[in-house]
Amino acid sequence: MAPSRRAFLTGALTTLAGCTTFGQHSPTTPTPAPDGDGDGIPDNGDEFPDNPEYYTVSSSWQTTTEGLATLTPGEYSAHYLHGNTGDDDRHLHYELTVHGSHPVDCLFIDRDEWDPFVDGNRDVPIRDDLSVLDTRGTSFTVPIPPEPCLFVLDYTDQGTPPGEEPVNIEQLGQVLL
Repeated sequence: MAPSRRAFLTGALTTLAGCTTFGQHSPTTPTPAPDGDGDGIPDNGDEFPDNPEYYTVSSSWQTTTEGLATLTPGEYSAHYLHGNTGDDDRHLHYELTVHGSHPVDCLFIDRDEWDPFVDGNRDVPIRDDLSVLDTRGTSFTVPIPPEPCLFVLDYTDQGTPPGEEPVNIEQLGQVLL
């Protein structure tokens, strides 16, 4: 005679009750994401996986040989840099090549001096510890000061006097975190 449904279900439930892992997952140990430079940022989210000082580019600007920027005598271009505050440890990485016969200046000007500079004052104080004068080519990485400032590519009389001809500029600027 065939077992009744009640007997079958009772037997099946008794069998299942003996399985202690039914419906449970065995504990797993997460595999940590690789961090080759030890800065705490996993390599898959780190734009500089071999450099523990930086992990990303927060902003950038660039002109290349295909689209050079031109500065005529008396002109400048500027980029505002928010000051480092709190846990920020931002740096400016900058590369410059001047295509022309005359050098330019890479200036850091404190925010308080900016309005007089724009108004034509070419005797405003510059950050000597960060600025590069009289250059046709440079590459540097410097910490951004705590107070707001402007990074100025200068072809005016502020530092090195400009030549008589325009210069073409190839540049890369990056704010690094």
